[in-house]
Amino acid sequence: MLDAYKIVKNSINNNTPIMLWGPPGIGKSSLIHQISAEMNREVLDLRLAQLEPTDLRGVPMPNNEINRAQWYLPAFWPAVSCRYGYPPYTFLSKYWNKYPFLTAGCRPNIL
Repeated sequence: MLDAYKIVKNSINNNTPIMLWGPPGIGKSSLIHQISAEMNREVLDLRLAQLEPTDLRGVPMPNNEINRAQWYLPAFWPAVSCRYGYPPYTFLSKYWNKYPFLTAGCRPNIL
């Protein structure tokens, strides 16, 4: 796990998305939480197997003033200013275990 620690920390320092893959229970989530605590950053830990597409994107509501829909984001998405002044690291757990339409909805947040 030491190699994974170095790789993840380097990716975070370079602002590069990273994918950790491995069997359940080997410490992927714990590693992310450990590194974020060391860097005084929050983690937005999303368990995709428990979410639906509207959970990620929000719900469209009509805005009659501009004749367009506005998206009302879910409460778990961070506000502009977060506890430490930075947005949290977004950890998408079980990314490959869900339907393609949900993982496609995650890609804008990854890239």
